[in-house]
Amino acid sequence: MVEPSPLVNKELLRKYFPDVREFRDIQEAAVNRVASGRPLLCLMPTGAGKSLIYQIAGMRTEKTTLVFSPLIALMNQQASRLEKCGIPSVALHSGAYGGTQFYEKVRLLFCDQVPRFMFLSPERAFFNGYLEHVFRKYRDRMGLVVVDEAHCISQWGHSFRPSYKTIPSFLRNVFGSTERIPLMCLTATLNPKDQDEICRDFSLEGDCIMRSPFLLRKNLNLGFEILRDERAKVERLEELLKRHRGEKTIVYAHRIRSDYGTRALTEQFKAKGVVCEFFDSEAGEDHKRRVMEDFEEGRLPVVFATNAFGMGVDIPDIRVVIHYLVPESIEQYYQEVGRAGRDGTPSAGYLLFSETNLRVRRDMIRASFPSKNVIQTTFMRKLRPKEDSPVNSINPNLDFSDESKDSLVFHALVDHGVIKVLTKAISSLKCFAPITSQGAQLLENYLQVSKIGSIKLIAKRKGVSVQEIADRVYCQYDEGAIRLQSTPASTLFYRVERDLTESVLNEIGSAIEERKSSRLGNFERFVQMISSGAKPESLIREHLGVAR
Repeated sequence: MVEPSPLVNKELLRKYFPDVREFRDIQEAAVNRVASGRPLLCLMPTGAGKSLIYQIAGMRTEKTTLVFSPLIALMNQQASRLEKCGIPSVALHSGAYGGTQFYEKVRLLFCDQVPRFMFLSPERAFFNGYLEHVFRKYRDRMGLVVVDEAHCISQWGHSFRPSYKTIPSFLRNVFGSTERIPLMCLTATLNPKDQDEICRDFSLEGDCIMRSPFLLRKNLNLGFEILRDERAKVERLEELLKRHRGEKTIVYAHRIRSDYGTRALTEQFKAKGVVCEFFDSEAGEDHKRRVMEDFEEGRLPVVFATNAFGMGVDIPDIRVVIHYLVPESIEQYYQEVGRAGRDGTPSAGYLLFSETNLRVRRDMIRASFPSKNVIQTTFMRKLRPKEDSPVNSINPNLDFSDESKDSLVFHALVDHGVIKVLTKAISSLKCFAPITSQGAQLLENYLQVSKIGSIKLIAKRKGVSVQEIADRVYCQYDEGAIRLQSTPASTLFYRVERDLTESVLNEIGSAIEERKSSRLGNFERFVQMISSGAKPESLIREHLGVAR
């Protein structure tokens, strides 16, 4: 394998990122590894320039780079910054392209000016069949796949996102099981279990991991403060906000609906004259976008947030991170406190801790896992096969609410072979209207079989697969023979492979209990670290296994 010339890296750096004088840390070595076609799991500290690695590596391919990203705000920021550098980019999410707009945008992705970078949430990849169809059609024009914030893959970690687990199958469906497109996974830190899970999911070999020797930045002044109760914590929080008045500050409350959640603290401190807002998963996209923009531009100095705020977002001049609720692990603490001081200027991290936090955090960890009863109830009510219907379907947008554990249950049932996902497609053809005679004939032939346009019913009566019908319809849409007249309902088609017997339920419950115990154990170890009186910096270095 021919090693790439470092001169190309420097030319791309000068041309597109003139404000960056040189590569730092392991950036260039990571670029060269991926440019050589080898997969990479890259661990670098927050704010150390992980994004630049995939940006330079992606530009080297002279093809399109697909970036899986967890947050709309992060996708928007990265795409916007690349556009300003003269690099065509697009963020594919509902906030930018809603309804039929999204499908039309995807249809034209590889026409005219093809984006060099496409940002996509794993949830979109999980259930949008047309997106998968287009990527498969144009897979030869794609040169790199990036999984950003890769710690979201691991079921052992605090930031697990079930849809991240479906990325490997999405890539197999697009690129085939034998063809290997260069792959890069990026994150700040992973414990051994997280690393093993990511390497296993993506079939990465042991030598694929590159790890910065400087995982803790020296400009962070960190402190743990043990306080007697919530009242003392509120008083200390008020003192800190006064001390750092006017400085960009994130306060991690980690809860939404509680006396000390994002909403209540925002109202409480607004009443005290603090210019602040909340940012959490229940906030609308317009609210989150406005808060992010105001915070970045300095109009909003204080944000009360859950961990939905700041993941991977590059705001270099955040001066203060305050943990009002103790994180659940040293990894979470490290990732969140690392959002301060990305510009190298001295910055502070305060962790306010009281004994009452222990019960709250333990309850939050336990509540994040579905019980055996929830698994059984979800299966019986939503996923159990219907009579005379070997192929079943579900619409994740409608059937998996953000507040429920339905998505976790679905993925657990897939992991344990109870459910097998067959394909993803639209549920009905009634959303299409003909443009040409060829398109009219196609729709008429199918709608004669099912007047409501049910793709599942048409497949059954014609004796073909749902995938075959979806592909024919998608091709006609690609060619402009039919058009969308309403938004398609994206649907997962699956088959139940095993009965959910008591023994299978116990098997799934045991696996979930093991993960729960692991996370609770990580929390207890972190509490011991806090209570030891040792300096946070030394604890993090010891935990990460780095000397400096």
